[in-house]
Amino acid sequence: MAAGQERDLHAGIPNSELVLFGRSSHYPFAEEHERFLSTLDEFLTRVEGQIRPQSPSDLAR
Repeated sequence: MAAGQERDLHAGIPNSELVLFGRSSHYPFAEEHERFLSTLDEFLTRVEGQIRPQSPSDLAR
C-alpha cells in the first residue's frame, strides 16, 4: 500500500479503526508481536457478540 492510502481506506470504511505499527514494515504480527497481539485482543474483546455466524449460503453471496 502506498504511503497515505491507509488513511483514505480508513476514511471510506464506516466505523473503522486505523492502527499504525510504525516500527514494522510488512509484518507487524512478527515485528511488533506483543503490540499486535494486544491490539488484536482489544479488538476481539470489543466486537465479541456483535458478529453473527454466517451460513455457507451467506458466504456464497
